Amino acid sequence: EICACLVGSEMCIRDRRRSAEVRAERDELLLVTDRYMLADFPVAEDERELYRQYRQYLRDIPETPGFPDTEIMDFAAWREQS
Repeated sequence: EICACLVGSEMCIRDRRRSAEVRAERDELLLVTDRYMLADFPVAEDERELYRQYRQYLRDIPETPGFPDTEIMDFAAWREQS
């Protein structure tokens, strides 16, 4: 795939598109896990803490090496790996 770079240090169009796609996927996973952060949501505190850590993993994705060519793990896969 050809990456049409605009100017030396700027992200190329392909990277910007991929970055937007990864961020959208990440944002969707954050939205799905919002409820676990609510104080009155019925979940054990140790489970809530795992979701808090998972959400931090999601927020850190744009800073990971290789971004935007990064695979995002869902909670089950992340928990298994952690």
